[in-house]
Amino acid sequence: MSALALVFDPTSAGRLILVEDASRLHLPQIAVPQRFYPEVEDFARGALTDHGIALDVLKCLDDGDSRRDRPRLYSALAHTDDAPNDFVWADLDAQRSSIELSDAQLDLARRESIRLRSGLTESPSASWQWSGSWRNEIECWVRDSLSGWEEDTAIEMTQIRSWSISTVYRVVAQSANTRRSERFYFKSAPTFFGSEVDITLAVAERFPDISPRIIAADAPANRMLMEDLGNITVGAADSMDIWRDAMQSLARIQLDFAAALDSPALLRLERRATGAVVQALKEWVDSDSSGRPNFHYAAQRTSNALRRLESRIGRIEELCDEIDSLGLPPTLDHGDLDGGNMFVRDGKPVIMDWSDASVSNPLFTPVLVSQVGRHTELADAFLREWADYASLEGLRRGFDAAKAIAALERAFHYHRNIVPYLDSPSVDLRVLEMYIPDLLELAADAVDARK
Repeated sequence: MSALALVFDPTSAGRLILVEDASRLHLPQIAVPQRFYPEVEDFARGALTDHGIALDVLKCLDDGDSRRDRPRLYSALAHTDDAPNDFVWADLDAQRSSIELSDAQLDLARRESIRLRSGLTESPSASWQWSGSWRNEIECWVRDSLSGWEEDTAIEMTQIRSWSISTVYRVVAQSANTRRSERFYFKSAPTFFGSEVDITLAVAERFPDISPRIIAADAPANRMLMEDLGNITVGAADSMDIWRDAMQSLARIQLDFAAALDSPALLRLERRATGAVVQALKEWVDSDSSGRPNFHYAAQRTSNALRRLESRIGRIEELCDEIDSLGLPPTLDHGDLDGGNMFVRDGKPVIMDWSDASVSNPLFTPVLVSQVGRHTELADAFLREWADYASLEGLRRGFDAAKAIAALERAFHYHRNIVPYLDSPSVDLRVLEMYIPDLLELAADAVDARK
């Protein structure tokens, strides 16, 4: 599909690069694969190879629709204010009539230009989505983090992901004299995921065999430099042996941290009691009934799902009691585990991406892993690690009961801790907000399946 680039001047956000072609000015256009829009590596590479523009993506303003021939629209910052050949710097407002965008996309482009021109009055949740010195700052931080390397080492940083909940760069360090070369990954998360670095470090210290090696970390800035784990995820490998190892590894981590809830890394995490789900659901139903707007994009679907759940609250209370009767201790819970955020290293799974972590029931994460839902032997591999607490049959019943409660708790997490911090209107808000009614409907389906 096609993507258009609003590439702003890093020193003056009111200007952007336009292509001068046959006396007509237009935005740089780049062909990109139909991948999830935060995966921006192909877009950034195309901007450089096709147009000679080195840039960092700020955000996706419109994720496009190839079926309707609507291109994606990204905003970005150029690395330099020197425009390549056949390009000019121009003011967006002065050139709006010559830029071939829909009225809606022109409005989004104008909003983005105003946002960047307005200046930064306070620290944003996602600092990489603003103009300023952020790129230079992280390049210096990465170089300082590789202090053991030779002075002639060249650092190349390639952005591979950018949206409101993370930005990720591939880092290649190469020494000209020794020809030493190594790849790393840099990740920065927003302020509302403020514990990710601390949790990642704590897990890596206790379980280096199933955690990424952390080269450097800055917890206050919520950024870290990690080893390169390659391109093979647990989902891509799709090996039952590796999936089984992953579920057993998750249980090992949880069993260990169940006895360490007072550790500094866990003290800042949200505590989520199983029984609190019912009260949270009642409050949300009451709030929705009052007519206060809760959503920008998913209001009707969310209201419908809440109405459906309201008639099932008694059954949900019973499921909570069934889970609590197992006596499983609260512990570190991942919150968003899937085959894409576990990598394979030396044939073994590596668990990462702890941004959604909490202290809660250990069943909540594995019960929502789709691969586990399709293969009971993977659920059993996880549950057998908890045999000191209940029989396997009892654990299986509790695991089944946890499907609805885990889906509700994750919906509440998005509603409380993520969606309120996202810009409106935005693609990120639409995508992440629509996940909430999906979870609520999943919870209702799970309750009905237990009848």
